[in-house]
Amino acid sequence: MSLIRRLGKETVIYGFGKAVSSAIAIFFVPIYTRLLGSEGYGFVDTISVAVSFLFIITVAGLDSAAGFYYFDVKTDNEKRTVLFNGLLFRSAASIILPVLVFPAFWIFLAQRSVESHAAIPFVILGLLRIPFMTLQNFCRDTMRLENRVWPFFWTTLIYSLLAVLFPILLVIVLRRGVLGVFEAALAAEALTGLLFLAILRRRLRPHVDTALIKRLLVYGLPILPTSFMFYAMASTDRFFILGKLGLSSAGLYAVGNKLALIVAFAVGSYQLAWGVFGLSIKDHPEARVTYSRVLTLYSIGFGFLSIAITLFSFEGLVLLATPEFYPAAGIIGFLCMAQFINGMYNQVCIGSVITKKTINIPISGAAGLIVNLVGNMVLIDLWGLPGAAIATLMGYAVCVLVLYALSQKAYPIDYKIVPVLAPVMMALAASVIIIFLPKQITIPGVVVKAVILLLIGVLFFAMEKHYRKRT
Repeated sequence: MSLIRRLGKETVIYGFGKAVSSAIAIFFVPIYTRLLGSEGYGFVDTISVAVSFLFIITVAGLDSAAGFYYFDVKTDNEKRTVLFNGLLFRSAASIILPVLVFPAFWIFLAQRSVESHAAIPFVILGLLRIPFMTLQNFCRDTMRLENRVWPFFWTTLIYSLLAVLFPILLVIVLRRGVLGVFEAALAAEALTGLLFLAILRRRLRPHVDTALIKRLLVYGLPILPTSFMFYAMASTDRFFILGKLGLSSAGLYAVGNKLALIVAFAVGSYQLAWGVFGLSIKDHPEARVTYSRVLTLYSIGFGFLSIAITLFSFEGLVLLATPEFYPAAGIIGFLCMAQFINGMYNQVCIGSVITKKTINIPISGAAGLIVNLVGNMVLIDLWGLPGAAIATLMGYAVCVLVLYALSQKAYPIDYKIVPVLAPVMMALAASVIIIFLPKQITIPGVVVKAVILLLIGVLFFAMEKHYRKRT
């Protein structure tokens, strides 16, 4: 149990930054939706998704590779060399890749949203963020590897403050509109990235080791296609919506995703802690029991959160957005559940990672992406925006199921299936039922939802207690 308490502690500390980021994203929803409208909001989200997609490619799986070899080497100098060479490759990729894709990125946006010349500043500002995002991401990874939780906490707090102050100045005070959104994001990323690098520069041993870089790439590149596929599953729905339903619908979908970010950021906080924790205990005699216990706790806890956001999705939209965005209520449950299922992927992949059978990861990612793409092509035509959310959920679910099967062959773990699947099925039921409920707020309706949520919480608590005794 002490291992699980440690994981919980690290999740809470790392989760502060995620929680603040989530709060910031939600804080600006009522402001941006009123200042930018559905089309402007959709345009901002489209570029942001594309920038994040490119950033994932620049990582090239080296975050996982650096973590593995960091714990694999023995001396401090070797650890510092691993960190330096990982940053060196990622930094080069973060500069070269945006230059290569600039023409295609610009043309794509110009064809679908604004005139060609008007798209240029948005594209440039978006792509300029990527090297600084790389610095931030690398430095956060390093702090987690070295268990420097409080420097992680304070630097994340600084970034969060800048991420609030710059948009307030540029978008609200100076009223620079959509352009101000991207200027604010670049300023916050640049200042914090450079600050992070200054803090951690002594942890880098400037020695280029080509053999080490090769080992990092051999380990990490099989993971890259999966990162690519997973982000494709998380983002291609936007581009299908843009092509089939238009920029205004993309704006509605973006607002729905913002409410689902409550689940996404909570899951992300857990993943930050789990990524290091899972590997650090791989040689512990109780490792397999702990892995099983953690998945049970994950499903119960995050399943409850997903259900809670789903039940009160319409109330959340009323608080955060204008009536123009209320139709997004029907997609929030599926988007929350997609994030909930996505978080299970890192959990069930631990067997493949420990046994170095990372080829299982792109195999599962490919299966999920195929389901996602076919789902978007078919379901958006049938059901509109809910079809896109369901396609995303289906893609994640297939990924988890395929990787679970492959990892169990490599490294069997006695997962408790009932407490893992019960929250999943209840979250799915809530996502479907909420579509058919009246889109209005009444006191009796809110009370009924609260009582239902309380009963679900009691049921989950009893189930967790029962299976804890059997572990």
